[in-house]
Amino acid sequence: MPRTHKPYDATFRQQAVELAQTSGKPYRDVARDLGVSVDTLRAWRQEQTAHPDTGPVAANGKPSELTNACAANWPTPSASVKS
Repeated sequence: MPRTHKPYDATFRQQAVELAQTSGKPYRDVARDLGVSVDTLRAWRQEQTAHPDTGPVAANGKPSELTNACAANWPTPSASVKS
């Protein structure tokens, strides 16, 4: 039986794509942290590229709540480096 979930709103999709493009992390890591498939995240990116005038625009220059939530779950670069 396929999994079902409430559809993601446009703001979430837009912020997820923004996070994937600006975080410096691989898309698969961003998708995993957000709980979506990498294919879904890439489809959202393609949709935004094809239709850049649709959807909410985050132009306030501040990190979004989504960005802050994901950043809290990622290890710092120093934590992943072994001496």
